Amino acid sequence: MTTFYDFLGKKVQIIDVDGIVWRGNSIDVCDAEDNNDGEDSIIIRLDSDVKSLKAGALVDFLNSEIKSISLSV
Repeated sequence: MTTFYDFLGKKVQIIDVDGIVWRGNSIDVCDAEDNNDGEDSIIIRLDSDVKSLKAGALVDFLNSEIKSISLSV
């Protein structure tokens, strides 16, 4: 079973539940026990602008907000 830890420190592509594609470097993972929302989450630093966020911004995704996650080139 793949976990967010498998992507830690790597370049990833996340497609959220709204179909928006996010690419960046995974910089941290938060376990459900340590997360106020009670879900695992992953934080990425964006490679490029997405929506109103600029490249370099940090984005935290809860497990329930992610449709798919994969390694990016």
